[in-house]
Amino acid sequence: MKRISTKQLASGFLLVLGTCAGGLAHADTTYTYTYGYQWNVSSSCANGSWNTSCGLNGGQTSSSASPSGAPTDPNAPAASLSASATGWANTQGNSSTLANQTLEQGKVQAWTSSSSGTSRTGMGVRNLDYSNTANGGESRLDGSEGSSPEHAVDNNERYDSILYAFDQSVSLTGVSLSWYSGDSDVSVLAYTGDTSVPSFDITTKLSDLRYDQLAANGWSFIGHYNGGYDKAINTPTSSSYWLIGAANPLVGGSVDGTNDYIKIASLAGKITNEFTQHQTPPPGVPEPGSLALLGLGSLLLVRARAKS
Repeated sequence: MKRISTKQLASGFLLVLGTCAGGLAHADTTYTYTYGYQWNVSSSCANGSWNTSCGLNGGQTSSSASPSGAPTDPNAPAASLSASATGWANTQGNSSTLANQTLEQGKVQAWTSSSSGTSRTGMGVRNLDYSNTANGGESRLDGSEGSSPEHAVDNNERYDSILYAFDQSVSLTGVSLSWYSGDSDVSVLAYTGDTSVPSFDITTKLSDLRYDQLAANGWSFIGHYNGGYDKAINTPTSSSYWLIGAANPLVGGSVDGTNDYIKIASLAGKITNEFTQHQTPPPGVPEPGSLALLGLGSLLLVRARAKS
């Protein structure tokens, strides 16, 4: 009788083991969870006064998971997330060229309006060059700032913006206005720089910087969005800090020459999580690694008997 060599036994065993292991291996599954939110300006900001900051109240509007059969998300965000808003404009410096003026914080206030067809509370900015105020000796005063229509976020004389700081990183999906005059174009930026440094303060990434210096200081230009009350934002970028202002060519891209006066009422966004679940085999079914050890032991036993 022809004897089977140890090498042939090993080859046959590995072939069978590979087949068994392939049938018994349990692949990990990665689930994706998406949560939709909307943030509205707090009614307390519509108090008839200019405020250092205003709050936004955010609630979860939708949730989904894929693929189907996803377990509960272990890192699910809170159903309610808040945000704060502060006003900014390029009002600092005494350059005769507007682009050379640097950013400093102004004030914000909200008003309730039904101009959009729905009652909404929207926020405007009063920058520090309001009513011919000589703020630091600027040579280009913003004389009508703070009065209609420049009680809004506008790009007349200065470029006004609102900084939104969220509880956690979000991807914006929409910006809605409560009121506008003239045109209603907006510019959107997100801070994508390092926030892990101790005592990180986002205001240091705005204060004393020109708009055209923001890109070199961690800000990403998302886009200009034109016309109407409701603007869809389609970006994969996620950030805790968003800067939204009247159309501003100093941050990148090109805009038309029409003045924009807007009050920002609400923001829509989403949070996306991923969770990988390890699929363990049922009780009593060995992992492929255990099969390999068992097979190796059997092979050695066969070889020992063949020699005896």
